Amino acid sequence: MSDIERREYLREIVCSVLEQTAFLFPETVDLNDGVSFDGHEMLWASIEYSGDRQGEVTLIIPLELCHELSTNLLGEDLEDNDEKEKAID
Repeated sequence: MSDIERREYLREIVCSVLEQTAFLFPETVDLNDGVSFDGHEMLWASIEYSGDRQGEVTLIIPLELCHELSTNLLGEDLEDNDEKEKAID
């Protein structure tokens, strides 16, 4: 499996997990193409892995989406959860 195929496979896995567990439908972007984060408070999370292969998966997510992600994962109502710390965690 080539590095490009491996990256695409990882993208598919991450997107599938977010779709199935958090009811979110992410889009992948190439940061080299330039992405504007103006007007959004963003959070950056990365996970490094190693074994037969090593690498890193990075998510850059608007804080508003983190709030939705946390309420979906925890099974709470979006209107009832306004805790910023919970969204950041």
